[in-house]
Amino acid sequence: MGIRRDFSDHEVALRDTGFRPEAAFDTAVRGYDRDQVRRYADRVERTLTELAVRQGRAQARERELMTQIAELRADMIAQDRDEQVNRLTPAQYLGGRMEQLLAESEQLSAGVLEDAHTEAERIRAAARDDAEAARAAAHQDAEAARTAARNDAEATRTAARNDAESMRTAAAEDAKVAVADAQHRAGRIVDEARQEAARILGLARERYDKAAAVRHAVHEEIVEVLRTVSQLAGPAEEPVETGEDAAEPLWLVNNAPRPRRPDDVQARPAGVPAAD
Repeated sequence: MGIRRDFSDHEVALRDTGFRPEAAFDTAVRGYDRDQVRRYADRVERTLTELAVRQGRAQARERELMTQIAELRADMIAQDRDEQVNRLTPAQYLGGRMEQLLAESEQLSAGVLEDAHTEAERIRAAARDDAEAARAAAHQDAEAARTAARNDAEATRTAARNDAESMRTAAAEDAKVAVADAQHRAGRIVDEARQEAARILGLARERYDKAAAVRHAVHEEIVEVLRTVSQLAGPAEEPVETGEDAAEPLWLVNNAPRPRRPDDVQARPAGVPAAD
């Protein structure tokens, strides 16, 4: 088992952290909501920066471990060369020492690999936690944005209802004022019509009284003329009219139709002729 050397691969590192560069934004009037996009970009930038720092640390640790392994191998090779050249120790001792060195090297390599895997797993776990926190923060931001939008919509509907109620109240008040004004104008017109009718009726009465006086005077004058004519005629050769013939002119004057007094004229429906 070798040490992983793929920490420089951004795609693999992001997959190991569980982070996904995806997000859903609420739409605004001219695209996505700018505040949500800016906050998401800031979180992504912070996450990538932290991943880059951790990746650099992991790579430095890997280089350090590789250097230690290389030094151990070099020491082992040098020691083996020295032992072969000098041949100062017995073969049994040399074999045991080599086995011991190999076991220690394998144990050290296993420890280094275990440490490297542990550190890599810790880095991946921290990255996953950070990605989960970023997703939770994005979800909270989206929920807060939706709540604010619902509150704004409810406030808008409430304001619209209040405006409509105010408009209805104002319209009702305007209608009351218009009706009162129309009633006032109608009353004024009726009063003016009554005054005009009274004035015309007064003029008619005055004219009737004058006409009646003239008629009475004419009647008296005709009666006087007829009496004078009758007296002047006296007992003449011509036969004197008697009975109905003598009273006919006077009867015509007395029974001539008289104009009605304005007080006697009563209103009647339109189209109904006056009584004879």
